[in-house]
Amino acid sequence: MASRKIISRAKEEDEFATWNKFAEFMQYFISAQVKGDGPDLLLWCKNNYSLLNQWRLSSYVSGILLEHGLTLTQLPAELMNQFLHQQYRFEILEREALALLRFCQHHKIKVMPLKGLWMAWRLLPHAAMRSFGDMDVWVDKEAQGVLESYLLEQGYHKTSSAKLGQKYHFHSSYYRLVNSIPVVFEVHWALSPSRLESMPWQSIWKN
Repeated sequence: MASRKIISRAKEEDEFATWNKFAEFMQYFISAQVKGDGPDLLLWCKNNYSLLNQWRLSSYVSGILLEHGLTLTQLPAELMNQFLHQQYRFEILEREALALLRFCQHHKIKVMPLKGLWMAWRLLPHAAMRSFGDMDVWVDKEAQGVLESYLLEQGYHKTSSAKLGQKYHFHSSYYRLVNSIPVVFEVHWALSPSRLESMPWQSIWKN
């Protein structure tokens, strides 16, 4: 029991140190933004690449540096490679997402893109800055089965066993590899578990 507590405490201390490092980066970034101090920020990133990679921030930071006027080839090799990989991954996800939206439009399925990829398109100067694991869409519950059939036909595999109306679930996940890049859709029929609130999600589609 004592050894478990020591391991648990060591893990907490390690996470705390990582958070401190992350806070240090954010403070440094804000300062660099105010001073327009791109080169110093670049040095910080070189010295803390492992931390940025751990937090999946490499692509985000690369975008910040590019916004500071640096060119892609001026980035540290690790950051440049991460950014290019994320850019390639984003192109694949974008293609899959647009295909799904076109399917929904053609079949008159009511659909609403949520967060992640969709926000990256709208809000970021370089969409590859946004690191995310899946793409979320919210659909009319009555059309969920039609969309699932489409995804399965496209080679996706259902990775969650959530069922419509199940108490603790409000989405299902679908996964496939495209050119060795994992692509995951989360198809929601509500925005929160039914146990948390009684929002009449279906009524939204009627308005």
